[in-house]
Amino acid sequence: MCLGRDNLRASRATFLALIVLSGLLSFGGLPVSVADEPPVYSPRETLAWPGKTDVIHARRLPLTSFDGRLASRIYVTREMTSVAIYDPASNHVYSGGEAGPIAAASLSKVLMGIIALQQAEERGADEHEVNGVRAMIYPTIAYSDNEYANDVWAMIGRQEAVAAFAERHGLHGFSAPHPWDWGKVSATASDWAMLFAMLGSGDLLNDDNTAALLAMMDSVIEEHRWGVLTRRDDAISYGKNGWYMDEEEAVTWRVNSAGFVSVAEPDEQVTPRVVVVMTRYPGQEGMAYGVDFATRVMADVVNCTHTQHARTTLRERSEGCTTDYETSLLMERVQRIR
Repeated sequence: MCLGRDNLRASRATFLALIVLSGLLSFGGLPVSVADEPPVYSPRETLAWPGKTDVIHARRLPLTSFDGRLASRIYVTREMTSVAIYDPASNHVYSGGEAGPIAAASLSKVLMGIIALQQAEERGADEHEVNGVRAMIYPTIAYSDNEYANDVWAMIGRQEAVAAFAERHGLHGFSAPHPWDWGKVSATASDWAMLFAMLGSGDLLNDDNTAALLAMMDSVIEEHRWGVLTRRDDAISYGKNGWYMDEEEAVTWRVNSAGFVSVAEPDEQVTPRVVVVMTRYPGQEGMAYGVDFATRVMADVVNCTHTQHARTTLRERSEGCTTDYETSLLMERVQRIR
């Protein structure tokens, strides 16, 4: 959720940092324990990420090139959706939907966390200070705490920090239109897919900070694990969701989900994909509509990945889950329905 305010609570942040460092936590009755800290690991190794890739020059393709069935579903709701999938093995980003940039809500906490850690690296922060920064970011990711997000937003420099970061890394689709509201940071799903891909490939942070931030995404509490973060026996996923109902002009829900998805054993060597689902739709549909939509997209990506892996095992070279012929039939059917 979003509604940022500027009131830096340095003493509270310091207190949480000390708690994290000492391994003790009893925070507001929330189901979070830093005594059992998130594992420090690198999904680039655990999930067979192929190392650094030239993300900014990734080839952009329509979603039909990845999965015609998924593309046809997105096409039906294209005015309300923005969906993207990044595949590091091919360095391709597939996208669909025509909603354009959508306010990110709590998804922007990932961007703020990246900027905060990058700033710490650039000023040569020592281990104690870096741990303090991580301690401020952790609750914004793991259980989507907004008060700490306000602190991080103020600490990094708000709008100016987002603009400088986007310019530096060629992520020109990002904008921060409101100086006090981090939840209104806006971009398309393709923009977010590029950001997550750059994080996963190690382009944005050093190895320790990359692993720490990804581990935070792997520690999201159960009630927030929907959409891309949905738990499945045959898949591994982690990331961040964002949601809020905007009542300023018309009652509108914005429900977003983004993260890394890979199939689980016995296919642990399959490269993880970045999956981003962003929706903006009339408020009467309720939040459940966006949650269910994002969850179905995640399921489609997992099923597609299984199909692709099976074809690879049989030495059938096919980048997409559906053939060009199957995709054309699906899209023709959708066109007739509309």
